[in-house]
Amino acid sequence: MAKHGKKKGEQEIIDLKAYQAAKEKAYSQTEAHIEYEEEPEEAPKKRRIPKAVYRVAIILLVVILGLAVWVNREALLPDRVFSWIRLQFTGEKLGDGFPMALPGTAVAAENFRARGGEAAVLSDTAYSQIDREGRVTMTVAHGYTNPTMALAGDKTLVMRQGGKAFKVLSGEKTVLESEAPSDITCGAVAANGRFALGLQGGDGASELRVYQADGTLQYQYTFAKDQITAVALNYDGTYGVVCTAGAEKGELVGKLTVLYFNEAEPVSQTESRNNLFLKASWTDSGEIFAIGDTALLRGKSPEYSFAATYYDGRKLTASLLEGERAYLSLSAYEHAGPSTLLVFRGSEEPVRVEFGQRVLSISAAGSTVGVLCGGEAVFLENADGTELGRVAVNADAKGLALCNESLAYVLGAGSIELGEMGS
Repeated sequence: MAKHGKKKGEQEIIDLKAYQAAKEKAYSQTEAHIEYEEEPEEAPKKRRIPKAVYRVAIILLVVILGLAVWVNREALLPDRVFSWIRLQFTGEKLGDGFPMALPGTAVAAENFRARGGEAAVLSDTAYSQIDREGRVTMTVAHGYTNPTMALAGDKTLVMRQGGKAFKVLSGEKTVLESEAPSDITCGAVAANGRFALGLQGGDGASELRVYQADGTLQYQYTFAKDQITAVALNYDGTYGVVCTAGAEKGELVGKLTVLYFNEAEPVSQTESRNNLFLKASWTDSGEIFAIGDTALLRGKSPEYSFAATYYDGRKLTASLLEGERAYLSLSAYEHAGPSTLLVFRGSEEPVRVEFGQRVLSISAAGSTVGVLCGGEAVFLENADGTELGRVAVNADAKGLALCNESLAYVLGAGSIELGEMGS
């Protein structure tokens, strides 16, 4: 029998006080858990924005995005985007290396130049620049046969010599592409974008046309009996020197004509008999050089009085107009033999350096001039001709472009190499 079990027939005794106390406790607990819901306050009504405001906001957003795209349009060109993507994968200093194939199928020696530490290369298909890592930093295609170029600052004038087509580049951007009214013989460009074209005329005549940077014709001058062979502009394109060739009593007559493009008549004219002018320059200090096949003429603005240095029957093998200097290589022989390098600055006597082989190409950087001869690139001080060093090059080398005072790009028949002095 359980300890607390009840016997059959016994009545259960209820303790009222305990019962009431338990009941009151249960009631109080129930009351404590009763929650009363408050009447919800009426939510304030939302103000609706007019649809016109949405339209204005969308229009402003489109305008802002469009403006951002326009301002950065050069950076968003496909080739720039591709270059950026390639840079992320290859790294900033990685290139194809040297030797590297030509950026085209053919490059003439006169279209291989040094520019800001890079090689400026005009091939039969494009204008390109190559850095010392062997990377093509920019390229602009063209479709010109017999192309030629002129450089100044970051401006490049690319022309079809003997044709009408031309284009002007600012860096890698084509700012102008057009056609001249007649065939182009030569051209020049200034650092501010102004440019000039020598145009072929009929019956031995020719015409100089000078343009503003946007392609607006600024000036024109007709040479009734002479053909334009070379042209050069001063630093801002306000003056120019034009080289022409004509005939008088069966004799070739070369002329230098200085023009101020705000005046109709020439400032000065100078003749050079039996001398065909090939190239000209107008330096930042006002020195004017004109290289002919039998003599060099040099003068200074604003006197425009020219002195001639004759070659005395020697042949011009290479030449360069760079900075404030003119560089010539002369040889007594037609196709081979020793050469003499002459470096001209202002009215000073030229620096003279003798070589046992024929000089094929000349380039300059800083205080150094480099010459290509005898299977070597030779580096010299351009102030006195002191030899600084040499580097061997391939036998088919035909062009030289100094990267700096100790490195040179070398143009071969089908490739470009990089040579370092002393290596």
